[in-house]
Amino acid sequence: MLSWAVCRKGGPIRQAEEKEDIMNKKHILNAVRELSKKFPQEKERIRTGVKQAAKLWDKRDGSPKDFENFCSGNFFAGDELQALFERFESKFEQIQNSRKRFWNATWRT
Repeated sequence: MLSWAVCRKGGPIRQAEEKEDIMNKKHILNAVRELSKKFPQEKERIRTGVKQAAKLWDKRDGSPKDFENFCSGNFFAGDELQALFERFESKFEQIQNSRKRFWNATWRT
Protein backbone atom coordinates (compact mmCIF):
# COMPACT_ATOMS: atom_id res chain seq x y z
CA MET A 1 0.00 0.00 0.00
CA LEU A 2 1.29 3.43 -0.84
CA SER A 3 0.14 5.93 1.67
CA TRP A 4 -1.01 9.10 0.01
CA ALA A 5 -2.97 12.16 1.11
CA VAL A 6 -4.23 14.89 -1.18
CA CYS A 7 -5.06 18.08 0.67
CA ARG A 8 -4.76 20.81 -1.92
CA LYS A 9 -7.15 23.47 -3.07
CA GLY A 10 -9.49 22.17 -5.74
CA GLY A 11 -9.39 18.50 -4.78
CA PRO A 12 -7.77 15.58 -6.58
CA ILE A 13 -10.05 15.46 -9.63
CA ARG A 14 -9.53 19.11 -10.52
CA GLN A 15 -5.80 18.74 -9.92
CA ALA A 16 -5.57 15.73 -12.19
CA GLU A 17 -7.18 17.74 -14.98
CA GLU A 18 -4.89 20.76 -14.50
CA LYS A 19 -1.55 19.20 -13.59
CA GLU A 20 1.38 18.96 -15.90
CA ASP A 21 2.40 15.35 -16.39
CA ILE A 22 6.06 15.14 -15.36
CA MET A 23 6.18 11.39 -14.87
CA ASN A 24 7.28 9.18 -17.70
CA LYS A 25 7.33 5.42 -18.01
CA LYS A 26 11.04 5.26 -17.17
CA HIS A 27 10.51 6.59 -13.65
CA ILE A 28 7.43 4.47 -13.08
CA LEU A 29 9.28 1.34 -14.22
CA ASN A 30 12.28 2.22 -12.03
CA ALA A 31 10.03 2.48 -8.97
CA VAL A 32 8.25 -0.79 -9.83
CA ARG A 33 11.56 -2.57 -10.47
CA GLU A 34 13.15 -1.46 -7.18
CA LEU A 35 10.10 -2.35 -5.10
CA SER A 36 9.71 -5.70 -6.87
CA LYS A 37 13.26 -6.61 -5.85
CA LYS A 38 12.37 -5.99 -2.19
CA PHE A 39 8.89 -7.53 -2.36
CA PRO A 40 8.76 -10.11 -5.18
CA GLN A 41 5.50 -11.59 -3.89
CA GLU A 42 3.75 -8.19 -4.20
CA LYS A 43 4.41 -7.37 -7.87
CA GLU A 44 0.78 -6.77 -8.84
CA ARG A 45 0.10 -4.48 -5.84
CA ILE A 46 3.33 -2.63 -6.59
CA ARG A 47 2.42 -2.03 -10.24
CA THR A 48 -1.07 -0.85 -9.33
CA GLY A 49 0.05 1.40 -6.47
CA VAL A 50 2.93 3.01 -8.35
CA LYS A 51 0.74 3.74 -11.39
CA GLN A 52 -1.96 5.27 -9.19
CA ALA A 53 0.58 7.43 -7.34
CA ALA A 54 2.16 8.53 -10.63
CA LYS A 55 -1.20 9.83 -11.87
CA LEU A 56 -1.42 12.13 -8.86
CA TRP A 57 2.24 13.24 -8.82
CA ASP A 58 3.10 16.66 -10.18
CA LYS A 59 6.09 18.98 -10.08
CA ARG A 60 4.96 20.56 -6.80
CA ASP A 61 5.47 17.15 -5.19
CA GLY A 62 9.06 16.94 -6.38
CA SER A 63 11.19 15.55 -9.15
CA PRO A 64 10.73 12.15 -10.77
CA LYS A 65 13.61 10.93 -8.56
CA ASP A 66 11.66 12.18 -5.52
CA PHE A 67 8.74 10.11 -6.79
CA GLU A 68 10.89 6.99 -6.92
CA ASN A 69 12.11 7.67 -3.37
CA PHE A 70 8.54 8.30 -2.21
CA CYS A 71 7.39 4.95 -3.60
CA SER A 72 10.34 3.14 -2.08
CA GLY A 73 9.77 4.68 1.34
CA ASN A 74 6.00 4.33 1.48
CA PHE A 75 5.22 0.82 0.30
CA PHE A 76 4.05 -1.52 3.04
CA ALA A 77 3.79 -5.30 2.97
CA GLY A 78 3.44 -8.14 5.44
CA ASP A 79 3.31 -7.20 9.13
CA GLU A 80 3.85 -3.50 8.36
CA LEU A 81 0.84 -3.51 6.03
CA GLN A 82 -1.30 -5.25 8.65
CA ALA A 83 -0.24 -2.75 11.33
CA LEU A 84 -1.01 0.17 8.99
CA PHE A 85 -4.42 -1.31 8.17
CA GLU A 86 -5.24 -1.76 11.87
CA ARG A 87 -4.17 1.82 12.60
CA PHE A 88 -6.40 3.21 9.84
CA GLU A 89 -9.26 0.96 10.90
CA SER A 90 -9.01 2.25 14.46
CA LYS A 91 -8.95 5.89 13.33
CA PHE A 92 -11.97 5.41 11.05
CA GLU A 93 -13.88 3.75 13.89
CA GLN A 94 -13.09 6.74 16.12
CA ILE A 95 -14.34 9.12 13.44
CA GLN A 96 -17.51 7.10 12.93
CA ASN A 97 -18.21 6.99 16.66
CA SER A 98 -17.70 10.75 16.94
CA ARG A 99 -20.12 11.29 14.06
CA LYS A 100 -22.70 9.06 15.74
CA ARG A 101 -22.39 10.91 19.06
CA PHE A 102 -22.70 14.26 17.28
CA TRP A 103 -25.72 13.07 15.28
CA ASN A 104 -27.45 11.72 18.39
CA ALA A 105 -26.75 14.89 20.38
CA THR A 106 -27.95 17.10 17.54
CA TRP A 107 -31.23 15.32 16.85
CA ARG A 108 -32.15 14.31 20.38
CA THR A 109 -35.37 15.99 21.47
